[in-house]
Amino acid sequence: MKRIFTFIILILLLQISLAEAYITIGEKAEYKFTYFIKIENQGPEAITELDISMPLLVNNPPYQEVSDPKFNVDCLESLELDENQNSIAHFHIESLAPYKDFIISATYDITINEITFDLTDAEEQPESSYYTPKDFTYLTAERFIESDDNKIQTKMKEIVGRTNNLYLRIKRIYDYIIENFKYDTYHSEDKGALWILSKEKGDCTEFSYLLVALSRAAGIPSRTIDGYVYKASEQNHRDSFHTWTECFIPPLGWIPIDPTYAQSGTNYFGYLDNSHIWLTHGTFIKTAKHYHYFYCQYYPGKSKVETIDWIEIEKK
Repeated sequence: MKRIFTFIILILLLQISLAEAYITIGEKAEYKFTYFIKIENQGPEAITELDISMPLLVNNPPYQEVSDPKFNVDCLESLELDENQNSIAHFHIESLAPYKDFIISATYDITINEITFDLTDAEEQPESSYYTPKDFTYLTAERFIESDDNKIQTKMKEIVGRTNNLYLRIKRIYDYIIENFKYDTYHSEDKGALWILSKEKGDCTEFSYLLVALSRAAGIPSRTIDGYVYKASEQNHRDSFHTWTECFIPPLGWIPIDPTYAQSGTNYFGYLDNSHIWLTHGTFIKTAKHYHYFYCQYYPGKSKVETIDWIEIEKK
């Protein structure tokens, strides 16, 4: 299994952007992180041949360094990289007795570095030097990221004005969101970019959907990041999941932008603190039945099976 993880890490390292040259490393934090999935048979008969998938934390240098996961079970079948290069573990449970449950966990040691991007080159580079290949991923509309909708397109043009500078475009979109939208209570169901555009309030997922939709409409490759945020005030961290964004800005590469945490007054444009734990990027992925890994990657398709996931984070 070590060879498989080494192979995955090598692939990810080959994909690291030249963005590291523009990054200043700040304070680091170390965590022990455990991800749990509990599978319950709620019916009167045994259920057989359950297939469960779990997203794995991966190295994302220079921001996140992760050890190989330690699993508590021996039913791991395979590891794969999905279409967005997220790392996924697949487990197979042969049988689960009536009214019994089964817990799978993965434990990691994590080091998170605070990072700040030097945006000078993006600010000063001539507009004509920017080029985004037509086939670049993360430019098209998706469910809840309605970048091709007329309302999104119109609002984007109103926000960015005449500039073709990608940095200025995304910065104006970011400023527009943090100045005009308020964080609302958590919504268990996704609402989408169009919804928050009309309501002017939402949770972290909607904030991220709107920034990504407006950015894609402006010709800037953008994607959501699903992960967790360590909060010292929370003990079980069941509500620590969080969504933020990354946008591709030449010559920097992918830079982090968190429009939700910017509501606190801290500038989260090209900056990420050491409490954000990066899990996966992209939404509506085939492995996750075209949705978030948070919500349905575990569902094995059996009518009397219930799955629950949670995490435990210990700061060292």
